[in-house]
Amino acid sequence: MTINTIKSLLKEATKPVVRVLRKTEHGRVLAIGFREGMHLADHQTKVPTRLLVVEGNVTYHQDEINQTLSLFDEYEIPVNTTHAVTANSDSVILLIQG
Repeated sequence: MTINTIKSLLKEATKPVVRVLRKTEHGRVLAIGFREGMHLADHQTKVPTRLLVVEGNVTYHQDEINQTLSLFDEYEIPVNTTHAVTANSDSVILLIQG
């Protein structure tokens, strides 16, 4: 599943489109596509994760933190910490785990 496919699926989607790009015993890479205004609800990760914006603009929410991230910005997501993501524009992010 490529990023172009995710973007195509977003045209009809009502929630973020999540696909695994790569998975090994050491980690995985997820691609998540958003239309403007879509929200990835509160959740936690159990493994070290880096968020990388590859298209658009999102806001990462964690406690009192509301960090806006644009093209090629990165953010280290703490393990076992509740967080969420909101798309400020049509966006694609990668989550690099492991």
